[in-house]
Amino acid sequence: MLTVVNVTHHLTDHQFEQMLRECARVIKPEGSFLLMDAAWKPSRLPGRILWALDRGSFPKTAGQLRAALERHFAIQQRSQIAIYHEYVISMSRKKAATAQHSAPGPALTAFEQSR
Repeated sequence: MLTVVNVTHHLTDHQFEQMLRECARVIKPEGSFLLMDAAWKPSRLPGRILWALDRGSFPKTAGQLRAALERHFAIQQRSQIAIYHEYVISMSRKKAATAQHSAPGPALTAFEQSR
């Protein structure tokens, strides 16, 4: 199991995408990916106060976290809980490999054809 907890709000959108791409690359086919982080929800006053004190400068909404995860993983289970922040917890698996058409190989040279 690969676990990322309370990290995404410290990453720019580009860094977050790079992290998800790398996690998807290294996770075993049968492996799980757990992501948990606070989500930006301006309507929650306690959360806004905590975000003002947090060193993470890149909070993401629950929708942004979900959309990014869905680009790289198959979400198996997803929950949101609220304490002071609203937290998103997602359990995902590696996406099934899609059939890719391989490009035709290079043409054979006259020498290779004669062999």
